Amino acid sequence: AMTPSFVCEIECRVDSHSLKALRSRLEAGRQLYNAVLGEAKKRLARMRSDPDWDKARALPKKSAARQRAYRDLRERHGFSEYGLHKHKSLDASCWIREHLDVHTAQKVATRAFKAVEAQAFGVREEPRFKRYGGLRSLESKSNAAGIRFREDPPRIEWNGEHGDLVLGLTAKPDDPIQAHGLSSRVKYVRLVLRTIRGAQRVFAQLVCEGTPYWKPEHPPPWT
Repeated sequence: AMTPSFVCEIECRVDSHSLKALRSRLEAGRQLYNAVLGEAKKRLARMRSDPDWDKARALPKKSAARQRAYRDLRERHGFSEYGLHKHKSLDASCWIREHLDVHTAQKVATRAFKAVEAQAFGVREEPRFKRYGGLRSLESKSNAAGIRFREDPPRIEWNGEHGDLVLGLTAKPDDPIQAHGLSSRVKYVRLVLRTIRGAQRVFAQLVCEGTPYWKPEHPPPWT
């Protein structure tokens, strides 16, 4: 069952070696994103050129028949999150998998598919391919594998074929917001690379179960 979530962001301690390793993984993620995005666009184009596409659009909106027609089209043309997880760029033999574990790679593929899916149904404009350095974050599917949060001391661990990445967190013990996040169950972790005043810095976003911290003098509106 879906449970409420909140994000606790803490900066990571990085040196030149770990920063280089993270940039390499982000570049692999960017190339994977672009590969899956290109394939999703092709499948969408084939789906739209299918004569059944116009027939589906002609059916009454929100009708069961229309939903069924679109579902059949998606299955026929492999236009689905699951279908694009089978893309060759996610195969264990692909060089990208030397840099990204399967869980992180699947999240990148899902991100690319969702962008094209939103375009397909008029929610957003056509998504663009990401330029070099254009992918600034990577995340895992759970805290059990891939990018993981670990305690004592608080850190991020991410194993890889070219070496393991271990990033300490600059958690402030007197910060109640961070303390609340670190004491909550972490669902999954997102690593974000930002350039601040010319320097590259890395932040861990812990996606935690529950509700965010509220100051005692300012209780949340739902209490």
